[in-house]
Amino acid sequence: WEEPGSIVVEITGSGQAKPSVFKLRQPDRIALDFPGVWAAAPWAVTSKTGPGGVGLRFAQFNTDTARAVIDLPVEMAYTVENPDPHTVRVRLVTSPLLGKKIVLDPGHGGSDPGAVRDKVYEKDINLDVAQRLNTLLLAAGASVVMTRAGDQTVDLQSRTDLANRSGAEAFVSIHCNSSFDVFPGGTESFYFNLAPYSQELAVLVHTYLVRAIGLLDRKVRSRDLFVIRNTTIPAVLVEVAFLSNDYEFRKLGEADFRQKAAEGIFKGLEAYFRSDVYKRWPPVAATAAPTVTQPQGSPPAHETPSAAPTVEAPDAAAAAEPPSAEQPATEQPVIQLPATHEPEPSAADEPAPVDAPSEGSGDEHATPEPPAPPAPPTDELPAPAEAEFEAPMGEDGNPVSDS
Repeated sequence: WEEPGSIVVEITGSGQAKPSVFKLRQPDRIALDFPGVWAAAPWAVTSKTGPGGVGLRFAQFNTDTARAVIDLPVEMAYTVENPDPHTVRVRLVTSPLLGKKIVLDPGHGGSDPGAVRDKVYEKDINLDVAQRLNTLLLAAGASVVMTRAGDQTVDLQSRTDLANRSGAEAFVSIHCNSSFDVFPGGTESFYFNLAPYSQELAVLVHTYLVRAIGLLDRKVRSRDLFVIRNTTIPAVLVEVAFLSNDYEFRKLGEADFRQKAAEGIFKGLEAYFRSDVYKRWPPVAATAAPTVTQPQGSPPAHETPSAAPTVEAPDAAAAAEPPSAEQPATEQPVIQLPATHEPEPSAADEPAPVDAPSEGSGDEHATPEPPAPPAPPTDELPAPAEAEFEAPMGEDGNPVSDS
């Protein structure tokens, strides 16, 4: 049967199930040898086929050992579980996101609306895309930490603190762009390379996002923004589109466009976790990133089981490979962007929102420069200016004496 990010094959016998499990190649398959077990049929049982082109066959390998063979459509990582003494369960990994933990950061929120246009707030678009991405990640077997799940005010330090203590392996901050000019448009992404491989994560996420939504590619750049500077795991901040651009503003209002944006980021994350770059990350970042605890039944986070020496399979009939199973389409939630509410910042400590920050400024993410301190007061009075004095002159041209 199928579970998020995996296909599960379960075998139950009348005795204890303690098989020896190893990989075979050409073609790819997984063999399970059960010592001291006699197959139900003399030498073979009818082949079974399951989802995703996975096949199962069973036969007596020799007088003392029965063998089950799981035929794979492609090479797949796997884990082995024993839910009870009579059962062995093999979990085939179908998504590189299985067991991974990812932090999603919908930018702004609460009293901070972000960019605003015609009473449409950036914070609501950011949250909608993040929720759609969250749904995709959970379906692939990942676990997700959201820095905000609703319209809450969350300061930047709290966002990075949550990411750093979560044990996550990637951080994605989702934003929309804006400019005082109506012409700029497109998609851009940022990284700040204190955490190793943030640039590689940003490039892959950005590439698939641009492919999915089809806007102008404004490239990937390094920028000193608070949430990607203060995270200790690979981090990227994406600016999906410009609210200030007429065409892109209309597209951001379409649920289908926001779904495509979420799918693009999702595919970029898949590509990153499938890449050799990700496999090199832990030894480099071990001192910076928290230890990741994998959920029970998931494969190790950064390695796949090594291949065992090739062993010939028994002469049981090979199962025919079924066609790849189509994933059922899931109905996406429709989220209506608010059109009438106004932000309510605290008069004591919140600045009034600005309708549109300057193009690509990122000021809402950067640490502000402190003002210059005033000059210290002094009790000293300035010295009076020296007055000029001219002595009276006599008729002979000499100064006149008072005596």
